[in-house]
Amino acid sequence: MVTFDDGYAGMVEHAFPVLRRFGLKAAVYVVTKRLGLTNSWDEVNGHRTMRIMSADQIRAWAGQGIEFGSHMRTHPHLTSLSAQQLTDEIDGSREDLQNLLGVEVLSFAYPYGDGVDSSVIREKLMRTYLLGVTVREGLNHTETNPYELCRVMILPGDSLKDFKRKLRFEKTLATWAREHLPRAIRTAARLGLGALRAPWIRPLLPAAIAARGERLRRDRVCGEPDRTVALVDQARNP
Repeated sequence: MVTFDDGYAGMVEHAFPVLRRFGLKAAVYVVTKRLGLTNSWDEVNGHRTMRIMSADQIRAWAGQGIEFGSHMRTHPHLTSLSAQQLTDEIDGSREDLQNLLGVEVLSFAYPYGDGVDSSVIREKLMRTYLLGVTVREGLNHTETNPYELCRVMILPGDSLKDFKRKLRFEKTLATWAREHLPRAIRTAARLGLGALRAPWIRPLLPAAIAARGERLRRDRVCGEPDRTVALVDQARNP
């Protein structure tokens, strides 16, 4: 499943036609009180202004296989809201979308990833939605909490190789190495394979091998991304 947060209007031109071409589904989480306007929550922090999809665009693409979910009404930090404000954002955004589309809205995305660990917020969300996606990076499994679904973030600067690796292993090789390998091994890798034979590096290798084994174990339970990688290859070499 491909997901997009915020509902930027540029997706209508650049993303949705490609998804339709390859028969891929997507879920878009929109800020319901900013439809047809701009990303005010980013503008106040100095980020560039971007147009948000209009109500007409959302209705049109909802009929072409794109699912729309809630990203609240104003993209707030949920943990900063009062009980009444939470109800307005959580219930109100779902009501806005259902009135717009005439279908039940089942999922949401946490703005900024905020509120995932709050029992009060979780209780309100569970009364309104069936699942929620976070900004936590990782793969989901049968035991994953449906209100804590992870995602794999694809960034504008990612190469096709980065994209493929993220689909299979959750992240790029460089990110994985920073998180799992001791600094000494990373330094040796930059110096070349010969450095890995040095006496000072040998005691550190078992931990690196164990970490690599865990990565491969995760890969074995993740079969579906291979199909997506194949589709990317087809897109690159039509």
